[in-house]
Amino acid sequence: MSKKKEKTEVPETSPVVDPNWPRDVGARLKRMHHVLFEVKIVLGRTELTLDELENLGKDSVVETTSFSGQPAKILVNDTLFGRGEIAVIGDRCMLRVTDLVKPETI
Repeated sequence: MSKKKEKTEVPETSPVVDPNWPRDVGARLKRMHHVLFEVKIVLGRTELTLDELENLGKDSVVETTSFSGQPAKILVNDTLFGRGEIAVIGDRCMLRVTDLVKPETI
C-alpha cells in the first residue's frame, strides 16, 4: 500500500503586528530615555588577600594594573562603553571622555 502525499496550500497571512511596539529605532530609543543604567569608571584592578585587606589603613597605597596616564574605562552594565582621562577641577574629580567604543565591536 502506498500513500500518496497531498500538497496542502497554506494561505498567506500577514505577520502579527503589535501596535504598541514602535518599529522605527528613534521611537524605540525614546521609550528608553528615562531608563537608568549602571555606569562604572574603572581606574584599575588588583587582587588582595584577606590578610592584605585587613592591613589596609589610612594612607595605605594599593597598586593596580593601570599606569599613570593610562585611560580609565567606562563600563555600562559591565560592558566596555568607552575610555577617558581623569580630571580634577577644584575639589571635584571627573572623567573627560576621550573614546567611545563602536557598537559593532561590543
